[in-house]
Amino acid sequence: MLLSLRLSLFLLFSSSFAETKDYEVKVKTANKLRASTDAPVYIEVKGTWGSLNKRELDKKNYDDFEQGRLDTYYFSDWDIGYVTGLTVYLGRGGWFPAWNLDYILIRIAGAKDAVFNYGGKEIKANSYVTLTLSCNDGNVVNSQGYCDEAPSP
Repeated sequence: MLLSLRLSLFLLFSSSFAETKDYEVKVKTANKLRASTDAPVYIEVKGTWGSLNKRELDKKNYDDFEQGRLDTYYFSDWDIGYVTGLTVYLGRGGWFPAWNLDYILIRIAGAKDAVFNYGGKEIKANSYVTLTLSCNDGNVVNSQGYCDEAPSP
């Protein structure tokens, strides 16, 4: 009896963690002189159920992160729940190693958009930046740390 209960619990938890979600990541490079970068850009997304491993944002045969451009990336990965945090890593390389980031928006089906504003500030090559979560469309960061509808007055 105890063994079957343990097996049932293991299957329940392992199947819920094995679920995948589709992620849409929109990255807006600031619209100012020399805002673009040729260095590799990586993100690590944190959620209520865990984090995604550091992932490079790169479209093959495409010049990512150009001045004033909004670039969109799609991928599937395990379900981290609601987005609560984001760390950006700018690697080394290319003619323009620094980068001026305006914002990153992360969209997961069934959740409010998670927005991470950086206001066009510069990120130096070979450095990490942890961004603060904000929300759009009148949503707010709730007490659990993710975007949700504003409470009624």
